[in-house]
Amino acid sequence: MRSEIFYNEGYFHIYNRGVEKRDLFLDNDDRVKFLASITKINDHFDPYVSIHSFCLMNNHFHFLVQQKQDVGISKFMQRLCNSYAKYFNKKRKRSGRLFEAPFKAKEIVTDEYFIHLSRYIHLNPIELVRGGKLERLRAIERYEWSSYGYFLDQAHIPFVDKRKVMSFFKNMNDYRDFIHEWIHDYDKLKYSFDNESFTMLPQHEVLG
Repeated sequence: MRSEIFYNEGYFHIYNRGVEKRDLFLDNDDRVKFLASITKINDHFDPYVSIHSFCLMNNHFHFLVQQKQDVGISKFMQRLCNSYAKYFNKKRKRSGRLFEAPFKAKEIVTDEYFIHLSRYIHLNPIELVRGGKLERLRAIERYEWSSYGYFLDQAHIPFVDKRKVMSFFKNMNDYRDFIHEWIHDYDKLKYSFDNESFTMLPQHEVLG
């Protein structure tokens, strides 16, 4: 039985990774399949969840979501993970568990937590880069498998709703600056979310 209590209109950080930390996505076809499944499962007119940010990494993924109907998060994640696991196992001629757990979740209880989580999710691709600030900036802005490109108006991702995140910022460039502030301190940001220790995070002026 899950210890989290999900409720309608509540915001949550949802994440999961491969069993034994193995890769979940071995090629771009896998990533495309996973994202296409989201669109198929999360009906636009009667969605289980509203997705505000996401990122797919090689062996894990992150979602920032809001539950939109009773048991919506659990239904969405069960259908998404089961569908993808069946696809992956059939394609790779394997059997057994693909994911470490059904999924993990943490409630988002403040606006500060909400916007810092969006930043953390969009900075995840830094883990794939070796280099200085310029290389890191280029990497996260060119990374195809997160919602960040949509926030920069470089792509359209129909299942992402960026309005809530952007309501805290003056414009797209303001949000980009917010992301860039922590390019060099990503490890500190990651530590904060891994250990639920947010005292080191700076306060951001939330627009009223």
